[in-house]
Amino acid sequence: LQALTPALTMPDRSDLLAANSNPAIRTRVKYDGITAYLIAYNASNSAQSATFQWGQGLTKISVPQEARTLQPNGRSFTDTFLSNGVHVYVIQ
Repeated sequence: LQALTPALTMPDRSDLLAANSNPAIRTRVKYDGITAYLIAYNASNSAQSATFQWGQGLTKISVPQEARTLQPNGRSFTDTFLSNGVHVYVIQ
C-alpha cells in the first residue's frame, strides 16, 4: 500500500468512473495523469458483486495487492467482494 501513497493523496476524479452497478460498493477514483486508481469497498455485511463502467476504453486492470488482473469487457469490468471487502484497482 505504501507504493500507492502518492497516487492516493491526489484529488478525487469521480468523473472517470461512469457507473457502478451496486450502491453497496462505495468508490473513490484517483488519477496521476497516466494511471487511475479505483478504490472500492463493500459497505455491506454480505458478499456482493459490482460492474464498473469506465468513461473511456480500458486496456489493463490489475489488483496488485492481490496479485491478480481482470479482463475488461469494453469499457467495463465486474468483480466480487467479500463482506466489508476492499479492492484497489490500477487502471490503464
